[in-house]
Amino acid sequence: MSEQVTDPAAPGAAEPDPSLHAAGEAETPESVDAGASSPVERITTFVKGRPEVEKVNALIKQRPEVGLGIAFAGGLILATILKRLAR
Repeated sequence: MSEQVTDPAAPGAAEPDPSLHAAGEAETPESVDAGASSPVERITTFVKGRPEVEKVNALIKQRPEVGLGIAFAGGLILATILKRLAR
Protein backbone atom coordinates (compact mmCIF):
# COMPACT_ATOMS: atom_id res chain seq x y z
CA MET A 1 0.00 0.00 0.00
CA SER A 2 1.21 3.48 -0.72
CA GLU A 3 0.53 6.38 1.55
CA GLN A 4 -0.93 9.47 -0.03
CA VAL A 5 1.03 12.59 0.82
CA THR A 6 -0.71 15.91 0.47
CA ASP A 7 1.04 19.17 -0.23
CA PRO A 8 0.54 21.49 2.77
CA ALA A 9 0.33 24.47 0.40
CA ALA A 10 -2.36 22.81 -1.71
CA PRO A 11 -5.85 24.29 -1.50
CA GLY A 12 -8.11 22.27 0.72
CA ALA A 13 -5.23 20.66 2.62
CA ALA A 14 -5.82 20.35 6.35
CA GLU A 15 -3.72 22.90 8.21
CA PRO A 16 -2.64 22.23 11.80
CA ASP A 17 -4.25 24.41 14.42
CA PRO A 18 -1.52 26.73 15.76
CA SER A 19 -3.39 27.20 19.05
CA LEU A 20 -2.81 23.56 20.04
CA HIS A 21 0.02 22.44 22.31
CA ALA A 22 1.99 19.28 21.70
CA ALA A 23 -0.23 17.60 24.30
CA GLY A 24 -3.32 18.59 22.33
CA GLU A 25 -4.60 21.20 24.77
CA ALA A 26 -5.55 24.59 23.41
CA GLU A 27 -3.91 27.65 24.91
CA THR A 28 -6.34 30.03 26.47
CA PRO A 29 -5.76 33.72 27.16
CA GLU A 30 -6.02 33.02 30.88
CA SER A 31 -3.37 30.30 30.77
CA VAL A 32 -0.61 32.09 28.86
CA ASP A 33 0.34 35.74 29.23
CA ALA A 34 1.41 37.11 25.85
CA GLY A 35 3.57 39.74 27.57
CA ALA A 36 5.65 37.21 29.51
CA SER A 37 9.25 37.55 28.45
CA SER A 38 10.85 34.39 29.81
CA PRO A 39 9.83 30.73 29.70
CA VAL A 40 9.69 30.68 33.51
CA GLU A 41 7.16 33.52 33.51
CA ARG A 42 5.07 31.73 30.86
CA ILE A 43 5.04 28.51 32.90
CA THR A 44 4.21 30.38 36.11
CA THR A 45 1.36 32.17 34.38
CA PHE A 46 0.08 28.90 32.86
CA VAL A 47 0.20 27.00 36.17
CA LYS A 48 -1.33 29.74 38.33
CA GLY A 49 -4.94 29.01 39.22
CA ARG A 50 -5.02 25.41 37.95
CA PRO A 51 -7.12 23.15 40.21
CA GLU A 52 -4.39 20.51 40.56
CA VAL A 53 -1.83 23.07 41.69
CA GLU A 54 -4.31 24.66 44.09
CA LYS A 55 -4.98 21.26 45.71
CA VAL A 56 -1.26 20.61 46.19
CA ASN A 57 -0.70 24.10 47.57
CA ALA A 58 -3.58 23.63 50.04
CA LEU A 59 -2.19 20.26 51.13
CA ILE A 60 1.29 21.71 51.66
CA LYS A 61 -0.17 24.65 53.59
CA GLN A 62 -2.12 22.27 55.83
CA ARG A 63 0.73 19.73 56.24
CA PRO A 64 4.19 21.25 55.60
CA GLU A 65 5.88 17.85 55.99
CA VAL A 66 4.28 16.81 52.68
CA GLY A 67 6.07 19.67 50.93
CA LEU A 68 9.34 18.66 52.56
CA GLY A 69 8.84 15.07 51.41
CA ILE A 70 8.10 16.20 47.86
CA ALA A 71 11.24 18.35 47.83
CA PHE A 72 13.32 15.47 49.22
CA ALA A 73 11.98 13.02 46.63
CA GLY A 74 12.61 15.55 43.85
CA GLY A 75 16.19 16.00 45.07
CA LEU A 76 16.78 12.25 45.05
CA ILE A 77 15.42 11.94 41.52
CA LEU A 78 17.57 14.85 40.33
CA ALA A 79 20.66 13.37 42.01
CA THR A 80 20.01 9.99 40.37
CA ILE A 81 19.63 11.57 36.94
CA LEU A 82 22.80 13.63 37.34
CA LYS A 83 24.71 10.58 38.60
CA ARG A 84 23.71 8.58 35.52
CA LEU A 85 24.57 11.44 33.19
CA ALA A 86 28.02 11.71 34.78
CA ARG A 87 28.87 8.09 33.87
